Amino acid sequence: MTPHSKRRSTGFSLVEMMVALVFVSVLMAGMLQIYGSAMSSISTTTESMAANRTKRWAITAIEDDFQSAGYFYYSPFRALPGYISVDTAAGQNALMILPNNSTTYNTADPATSSIVSEKVWFDEVQFLEDQPLQIRAELSGTPSANNALSLTVLSGNLGDVQAGDFVFILDELYELCRVASVTVGSATTGSVTLDTTATAMQDGVDGSGTGATAGLKALTHFAGAGVVFVRPLQVVRYTVLPLALDPAYSLSMIPCLVRDQAPYPSTGARIVWPAANAAMPAGFTRTLIAENVSGAPFTTTAPTLANQYGFRVDISPDNGTTWCRAGTTTWPAVAANLNTWLAIAGNATAPYTSVTNSAYPVWYRNIPALFRLDVTTRTALKRSDPNVPANRVYTYRSQTLLCQPRNFTYGN
Repeated sequence: MTPHSKRRSTGFSLVEMMVALVFVSVLMAGMLQIYGSAMSSISTTTESMAANRTKRWAITAIEDDFQSAGYFYYSPFRALPGYISVDTAAGQNALMILPNNSTTYNTADPATSSIVSEKVWFDEVQFLEDQPLQIRAELSGTPSANNALSLTVLSGNLGDVQAGDFVFILDELYELCRVASVTVGSATTGSVTLDTTATAMQDGVDGSGTGATAGLKALTHFAGAGVVFVRPLQVVRYTVLPLALDPAYSLSMIPCLVRDQAPYPSTGARIVWPAANAAMPAGFTRTLIAENVSGAPFTTTAPTLANQYGFRVDISPDNGTTWCRAGTTTWPAVAANLNTWLAIAGNATAPYTSVTNSAYPVWYRNIPALFRLDVTTRTALKRSDPNVPANRVYTYRSQTLLCQPRNFTYGN
């Protein structure tokens, strides 16, 4: 064996090993960077898709609800109570758009394990309607007294019916009565006690009361006649609230689009809605529509574009030519714009020429009121900005809904 071959058989030198380790380290660092970038891109794409799904779900839910806005059951005796307010400053109007609301809240930043302050801008919309309950039933027998109905429940939960709701008997006699109480026998059986007092009937002079009869007028309804229920005079509100939904961070809030519902107040005064995360009083309900509803960032003191609001609402009385929310910051200003349009343009169903005429509080059912609703959602977490990797940002997605509720322009 030659000295040269012996030296080659001893392996790599220390210098060679160090050079190889440096080279491998550089390769691994590059691969890790590529892997991290790929994983971040996948996370960003996944979260963007989730934001898109959230936005589309919110738009679909809103559209379904708005299609029923302004619904009031038909009855020859039906009239709205005289206490429905048209006071734009403090009254609970049958329709209101409250623009340019904002709230500042604390939210968790998982990347830094810290709580940071954020602000979201939004509009609020409220409307009045009678709400059909998701219950379908039929008479299980011919009534034997004017204050009671025995029912077979075909779908829904009879226990959802409350005192004060209306029950319709859908046969040729077509009766409408106020519910006094409900007894649930089983999932498919039960009975309803009817209100037979004079207060159950509507006053034909001022429209107060319910529009129902005081108990049954006839005892000849046949077994199998359809029965449905309606909850009258419900106010529906869409707004954005910061809700505590993250169990890992008790102080963290997430901006959410919510749907609130409450009975119309008998005083006509504007409803004081429960605060975010507060317990709901009797008769109030709150439904979460979408999470992470927040507008795109901006540098001015107030939003100037629709996608800078988490939720933005506008109304047009002429099918989109004139928009009455633009440039306003209060409901009285929106109402003034509507009155200006009505006074100038008029319409085919005068005297519906004012949104503040106490004789016609549901004016919107007699003009072609078109809504534009913009919903902007964001990703759940901040990710590195592709343009400035040192910055971490949300990704925003917006969608617009144009909707004309089927009960608007229907007339009385």
